Amino acid sequence: MKSLVFSLFLLSHSLNCSSQILSSTDSLRFWGDAMISLKTPDFRQAASSEFQKIAEKLIRENSDSILLDFHPSIVKTSTHDGKLKFYSWASELSENRIQYFSYLFFDHQKPVFLKSQERNLRRINYEELNAKNWYGALYYHILKDSFSARYFLLGFATSPDGTKHRIIEPLYIDKDQILFGAPLFVKKDENQKDEVYHRILIHYSPSAQAVVNYNPELKQIMYDHISSYTDAKSGETLLVPDGTFEAFDWNGSHWIHNPYLKNEILESAPIDKPLFNADTKSRDILGRKKSK
Repeated sequence: MKSLVFSLFLLSHSLNCSSQILSSTDSLRFWGDAMISLKTPDFRQAASSEFQKIAEKLIRENSDSILLDFHPSIVKTSTHDGKLKFYSWASELSENRIQYFSYLFFDHQKPVFLKSQERNLRRINYEELNAKNWYGALYYHILKDSFSARYFLLGFATSPDGTKHRIIEPLYIDKDQILFGAPLFVKKDENQKDEVYHRILIHYSPSAQAVVNYNPELKQIMYDHISSYTDAKSGETLLVPDGTFEAFDWNGSHWIHNPYLKNEILESAPIDKPLFNADTKSRDILGRKKSK
């Protein structure tokens, strides 16, 4: 314990010294690298706090998204016209405990900083959220089309138990009002009655990979159908793609669930830019190579 306290003291002292020596943009790069690469959780959290402070100051003074264009672990996405931009990143506070952050830049308005609140990702399908109670995700794609005056985001997140989630997320922006989620997804329940969701989460096991793809010609969002099975060796229940696909089709006002795409049994779903390398066993949630 004494060793940890002393180490934190040295880190704090070095932080102050380096901040005085480095320029603001260099400090941003320094702390951005540290919050991703340091092995000790307390150090990563301290580096993440420093990164946030400097990023907030720089962006408040410059309102310039280019300041976050420096690190491969910052996930960047924007609309084709550049009016909406997301810069998202994650900080691993402890093993399987991830905190998400994002900057939203929208059409010359004041940038919005998002910091995730701990939530159960299996229980947010019916919630409309805002910038203050955002659950957190890495947004890696914005659909080209707009629907009902909303943008649609594709995201990724991890639960504390290691379960991965692909996310289809409506976003509504009106001046200072920012809302995540909307009752636009219609899906049949077990009794074949329509159930309406605010967002769609696709849950799958840490060792698996799932993809989501949007077809602008069909106005269709297609994604892996996930099945559960018990591993014969470990006895663990796994959630993995089974080679078939589901979809949501836009009908002009809602996304209607298509439970099975006929004649679409492929080895993998088409996707332009996968978020992470397929070599999942050697990489962690941030895409870094695991230390041996």
